[in-house]
Amino acid sequence: MKLKYVMVVLLGLLTACGGYKQLTPKPEVVALEAGYTPILNKDKSFELKKGKKYYMTFPAALKPNFYLVLKAARLEQLNSHLTRQFTKGKGDIKIAEESAANDDLLVYKLDQTVPVFTWVIEEVLAEMVLDLDYRYVPVWRYRFETKNAEFQSILARNKVSRDNYDNLGNGVNPENLRFDEILNEIRTKSGNLKAIQGELLEIEAIFPPDIKNSDDKAYLDYTGLRQELEEELRFHENYSNVLNFFKREKETRNNNTTFSESLSEFNRFFADKSRYPEHVRRAAEKAMAQRLSTVAPFYENKIRQKRDVSPLDIPVDELEKLFKESGRASDPQFQAIAKFTRAFNRNAEALAGTRKGLNDIMARTRNSSNWPSDNFYTNLVPEMDRLLSSLPSASTAQYGQLASAPCVEQLNREALSINQQVNAAQQNFDQAAALVPQINRLRSQNDYRGIIQLLKANSQIDFLVDQYANVDRLSLEQQTAEIAAAYDSKQWALAESRLRS
Repeated sequence: MKLKYVMVVLLGLLTACGGYKQLTPKPEVVALEAGYTPILNKDKSFELKKGKKYYMTFPAALKPNFYLVLKAARLEQLNSHLTRQFTKGKGDIKIAEESAANDDLLVYKLDQTVPVFTWVIEEVLAEMVLDLDYRYVPVWRYRFETKNAEFQSILARNKVSRDNYDNLGNGVNPENLRFDEILNEIRTKSGNLKAIQGELLEIEAIFPPDIKNSDDKAYLDYTGLRQELEEELRFHENYSNVLNFFKREKETRNNNTTFSESLSEFNRFFADKSRYPEHVRRAAEKAMAQRLSTVAPFYENKIRQKRDVSPLDIPVDELEKLFKESGRASDPQFQAIAKFTRAFNRNAEALAGTRKGLNDIMARTRNSSNWPSDNFYTNLVPEMDRLLSSLPSASTAQYGQLASAPCVEQLNREALSINQQVNAAQQNFDQAAALVPQINRLRSQNDYRGIIQLLKANSQIDFLVDQYANVDRLSLEQQTAEIAAAYDSKQWALAESRLRS
């Protein structure tokens, strides 16, 4: 009786210590990559009692980025988790379970922080036979295998028909394409494909170094899918480029202004034309040849109507490039326009530069903050010489067939006017160069009255008056000081003389 009582007490103590029963698989669990392996107790599955608690240990994976996958029927009857440290009910830190909510799997990402992980069954809701399989599998492989079918389905649904593209110019007239509709379709489908492309790249980021270029079936399936996906996305991009090219060409018809604004876009298309098949290139070149035939008359008319001397807004460089890239030789009329535009713009810019240079110099001569030094105007001579040499030539030969355009006559007229202004200013500067040293000597003698007389004698040099704007005030201040000094020294006659002068 006493022995029986002791055994009951010991059993109670053991129950109070946790009440978890360990399940020890035989054969033992092996942490190697493989397919699903059954968990057995020798030759049969474990039996679980309702309301009981169990645990089972799993060794850590030998490499990083591995999943432990547990597969079992009736998982909904088990309340379980995986932990790095089993505390027997005192609050395990649970590892996140990453399977889909509706499958019969438990998926846990293992790390190498502990040698052993523990799968804990906190509660069995119904008596059951534990038909459990386990698998150690690299994360990349599991993610790809479980999503490959979905990826393939998304790729198939988001492919764009190639019928129009493959027959463009050969039975399919670009005129009849529904540009916006197809572009919207491509935009939507490309977005869907780029989403799975992002997922594939995330998987690739955790490839083990030894998997690349191997004959691993999952790896080969991955590379095949990715290549097919990237090829489809390249087609989307190419098809979009082609559609946008013909769409823009159609939109700019009968409007050479908007056509000119789109030249860089057309040139980018042709600069990369090797990415398109021959029949697409021929269709694009044919469409552009028709457009380029209208360019020369439009711009010649623009030149002949021009009356001012601002540079011409004719993109000859882009047009010449488009002629070349589209395989069409430029016609003589356009060549004449290009020659004229370059000559006129070069001369218009030179004229504007000379005018600005002259205005800047004249502004300096009218600065009254400081009186000029003896060599101020002498130093301006080389600058004036450079201005004269920068003026455009009046020769009309440089303009070719369009030399009679009114804007050429206007440019030559304004160039002549600037030439005359520069020469006139230079003559005044020569005279000023001789006067300034005299003025500076008179100033050193405080002879402001003499300076005023000298300026009046040369009043035709108007900018000198601006430079010596304060000479009247200085003269008056000097006269006032002299009168005051005469009064202070009681030299009445001298004071009266200064007042009269």
